[in-house]
Formats: sequence, structure tokens, C-alpha cells
Amino acid sequence: MDISNEELDIKEKLIQIGQSLRPNRPLQEALNDVCSIIQTATSFQAVYVLVYDAAIKQVRRVSQASMSIPVIEQFIEKPQPWQRIQSLLKTDFKHGRSFRVPRESFAETKLPNISENEVTQEGATDILLLPLFTADRTPLGVIIMGDPQSGQFPGWATLRALDLFSIQVSMIIDSNRYITALAASLSDVEVNYGRLLQSSASSQQRIAMLLP
Repeated sequence: MDISNEELDIKEKLIQIGQSLRPNRPLQEALNDVCSIIQTATSFQAVYVLVYDAAIKQVRRVSQASMSIPVIEQFIEKPQPWQRIQSLLKTDFKHGRSFRVPRESFAETKLPNISENEVTQEGATDILLLPLFTADRTPLGVIIMGDPQSGQFPGWATLRALDLFSIQVSMIIDSNRYITALAASLSDVEVNYGRLLQSSASSQQRIAMLLP
């Protein structure tokens, strides 16, 4: 597959700016940077990152950059079931890892089909969804982008570059989950160890009282 100069330029921007992202940073801080990076490297003015909570099987907004899109604001004003996100990821809308979804679909109206030839022609009001997964396809969240500054929906070069960038974002979220889970496990161990020490000390005191 030939890579255009536009795609190389966008990839270079994403890689260069994305080098500041580190898995051990606070998640909120890292995802704020993700939104800013996408805005800088692409024409999207509105960028949202929603993170999946496996305990309740819902996504919630964690970060947002610049202007807001009313229909998206209404859509994510409260946590959304992952099933609802999945319902938007239709084959007709798929472009690589991304899904170009007509804005009206968030209101659950009838959706038109989108052909590959229309990617850079019309539909600047469409919303781009980029779902995030682990290597075994466990949901991590979704990046939502819209309102391109140029008034024209970005082409294949931008979408392919974002596909690669999404892998880095997925690694950040997954790493943060692992660190959070590990910290919780260590905290439980410390609590249990403290209880054990306390119980041991109490037992020793009772034994000492029984001894002549």
C-alpha cells in the first residue's frame, strides 16, 4: 500500500507529539494530552475520550478538548452502555479501525450508507468513532472526533494515521488499569498483613498472661 506525503506528515506529527505520553502518568493527564495531540495533528476541532468501566459495562467521559458538539454532549452527559457504542460501529461506516458515523445516528434515526468515494467529499458533520481495545479485543474505550476545521471530513491518510495512534492510546489505558489493579492488590496485602500482625500481637499478649 502506497503511503502519501499527507499520511507521512500526520504520522510524523502524531509520533513526535505522542512521545510525551508515558504509561505511568495519571490517566486523566495522559488523555488530556491525547485530545490535544489529535487536534494538533488533524483538522478535528472537537475530541472526546471515553473510557470503558468493565465493572458496569459502560463508558464515561474522561477527557475533552476545545469546542463541544451538542449532539455528542447530550449523548455522553451520562455513562453509556458499551452495547450502545457497539450499535454505532456498523460495517457500512467502517474505515480501517475507525467508524465514520452520521451525526443523526446518535439520535437513533435512519442512517445512510457511506461509500469509500465519499470520504473526502461530503458529510463534514459526520462523527468519527475510534474504538479502543486490548490485544484480545477487550473494550478499553472510544475516541470521538468531529467538526473538522477545514469544513471537509479528513481523508484516508488521516484515518490510517489515527489507526496507528489509537494503538498507543490503548496501551496507555490498559497499562493504567494494570497499575491501578496492582496497587489495589498491594493495598489489600498490606491491610491483611497489618491485621495479621495485630492478631499475632494480641495472641502473644494472651499467652503471656496465661504463663506463670
